[in-house]
Amino acid sequence: MPTIEDYSDPEDMDLDLSSVPPPASSAAAKGKGPALPADLLGPEAGIPKALWVQPDASLGRPPHNDWTRWDTLYPLYIDAKRPQQDGGRRVNAKLALQWPLAEQMAKACRALGFEAVFEPSKTHPKDWENPGRVKVHLKSEDGKPRNPAIKNKRILLARICALLGPIQPHAPAPTEDNPHPLPPIHLRLPANSPAISHGTLDQAMKGGGLGGMLGGMFGGGEDDEAIEKAKRDKEEEDRKKREQMQKMLKPKKVHIKRRR
Repeated sequence: MPTIEDYSDPEDMDLDLSSVPPPASSAAAKGKGPALPADLLGPEAGIPKALWVQPDASLGRPPHNDWTRWDTLYPLYIDAKRPQQDGGRRVNAKLALQWPLAEQMAKACRALGFEAVFEPSKTHPKDWENPGRVKVHLKSEDGKPRNPAIKNKRILLARICALLGPIQPHAPAPTEDNPHPLPPIHLRLPANSPAISHGTLDQAMKGGGLGGMLGGMFGGGEDDEAIEKAKRDKEEEDRKKREQMQKMLKPKKVHIKRRR
């Protein structure tokens, strides 16, 4: 029987940021950043509607329209700050991330071998400050999982957390004036977040970082390298565990000493 983790939120649940006017001083408004075809751009200046995570982890035009029927993932589903009920977090708190970003989730899906489309402007109604969602090709048309090892959304979300956990932004050292510091806001939220001020938005789009929308969106960079490294480390860890288990299960030879 399907669990709550296996269901996607209805398509009409998402919020579109088209009603939020872009800052006039933003890099996109000034014409900076990569040029995109007009049919890819959403109502917000310079913010694409949907981007396909390609095999080399770069982002480009979706190759077809079938992706609109794929499974939906929101950062909310793996956010450690959210409760695990009422359509909130869908993974164990020990696995969840403090600062999940949809763009990173899309690239993690690609690293796990799935086709994925990143929609920067789509927002879960309970997570307005962290826009972006992912459409992932988890199952084939007949409903069978495309990867037998990742049969449902719950397992996929757990794998995404395992890949992205090592590259989560770290908070600076606490001080007397700030005993509980947070990472810079442009590392915690995407650049098109309504919670980010115009000045910080400019900084994020120019500087890239983990959450830089257009500054770091094209060409992968350190973000993708870190995800790939986390994937290799996880595979190596799993291999060592299997070898250790095989040694434990291997029958031991028993030598019986005969009496003369």
